[in-house]
Amino acid sequence: MKTLVLDTSTPYLVMGILDQDQCLASSVRRLERQHAEQLLPTLEALLKQTQSALEDIQEIIFSHGPGSFTGIRLALTMVKTLGLTQTIDVYAIPSLYFLALPNHKVVATMDARGHRYYVAMMDGYHMIQAPHILDEATLEAWLIEHPEWKKRSLETAFHEPKTLFEAAYHAKQHFPKVTSLGTLVPMYLKDIQ
Repeated sequence: MKTLVLDTSTPYLVMGILDQDQCLASSVRRLERQHAEQLLPTLEALLKQTQSALEDIQEIIFSHGPGSFTGIRLALTMVKTLGLTQTIDVYAIPSLYFLALPNHKVVATMDARGHRYYVAMMDGYHMIQAPHILDEATLEAWLIEHPEWKKRSLETAFHEPKTLFEAAYHAKQHFPKVTSLGTLVPMYLKDIQ
């Protein structure tokens, strides 16, 4: 069974095609604001590289936020289009879940601007605390008090793409399959919680 993994919630375009938990082909590129132009060409290149057709994709695991408003909307549009034209199972996961690591306590972080971070906590592939926003000082103080937790940022993880796709694959066990594409909405976080 082939799986398309997609994240456009950051300046990076992250896309991969998996067969079970094995990544067959992937692309992790910093594009800033060029996601819209590169989304379909990247998909076409990965399909060609894996000698696959769109009909071979049986499920999509994608990030529905938090992150870039425009980026999340692009992924959502692509997923809804594919889901309506193909028979595909869809799983929406938080972008920070891509940072999960097996057998590690991870504080996943992503810059939310203004000295604030999107933060989630994972113990292995189990999300212990859902994404929320913390200011930089609070986050750093908490990490000092809890040295057993490893801080992991998206910027760091993009240099280890294998772990991103492994985490996405394991997400299926922890997030329900989307039953109605019409109810699929982005995860936006604005207020400090």
